[in-house]
Amino acid sequence: MSPKFLSNVAAPRAHEAAADLIALWRHKARLAPGCTIDVKEDLLMAVIDVIWTATFGSDIKSCKTQVDHIAKFDRIPVLNKDTELTTIPSCDPPAAYKSLTTLFDSSVIPLKSPFGYYHHWLAMKLIPCLRNAMNVRDALVRERLAAAYSKFRESSSAKQDAVTSAIDLTV
Repeated sequence: MSPKFLSNVAAPRAHEAAADLIALWRHKARLAPGCTIDVKEDLLMAVIDVIWTATFGSDIKSCKTQVDHIAKFDRIPVLNKDTELTTIPSCDPPAAYKSLTTLFDSSVIPLKSPFGYYHHWLAMKLIPCLRNAMNVRDALVRERLAAAYSKFRESSSAKQDAVTSAIDLTV
């Protein structure tokens, strides 16, 4: 990726995801002041948002979905501030996020199996949640490829400024 792509496409996407992440943490801090909060899942959501958006140009908005959900609460019951993590209520993440994380988690299958690749291939074909996750991912990718193709169908040198994702560069 060129510096131009990184500054014009990836950086604004990363900035949007970081702003959503900060908004999410502000709401969590408001709901549980002075408490310890687990942010591992929040960081994963932000990273997936950035990678997906920079690659395909569409938004998953998993952090934004959580922000919208948490903003509805005025307060939550707080456990012992010193010893336990405070549980902040969360909503179901978008289907795209769930599918991608399911596929990421499936990468341990060949690592733990003596049959490696073959075990993973069989699991992807036979386990319903993995098969569904793969279908959702494939549908999203096909949709973005079709959108990029239609954007650049007519050849024009002015289209170079229309690049908004890595898939646009590829097409």
